[in-house]
Amino acid sequence: MCYTSQLALPCLALPKILSCPIIITAESGDDVTLRCEDTEINQIFLLEWTKPNLQGEETVFLYRNDGILLDQDKSFRNRVFLNNSQMKDGDLSVVLENVTIEDSGTYQCRQQFCYLTP
Repeated sequence: MCYTSQLALPCLALPKILSCPIIITAESGDDVTLRCEDTEINQIFLLEWTKPNLQGEETVFLYRNDGILLDQDKSFRNRVFLNNSQMKDGDLSVVLENVTIEDSGTYQCRQQFCYLTP
């Protein structure tokens, strides 16, 4: 059980992995938008973008509903931002600025959200 800070109503928090199977081609120095959305959410509790690699996974972006960014991998600091800071209409996309060859790979959008209980 978790509680949303805005509504103070009980809600059920469930993890969810969202597939974003889109191939993006970019050149070094470009900004790219990693698209992800879920229009059926009531309240984001935790949004996490990761980049799996041979050693596990790198945290690209980690956001809590109170706005605190946690445990971001050093190579992504100050380069990744929410596409829509309000996550309006379920837009969970992030913008990766100034891409490099090291940014090549697969990215995964995961969220933990609350379904409001009556």
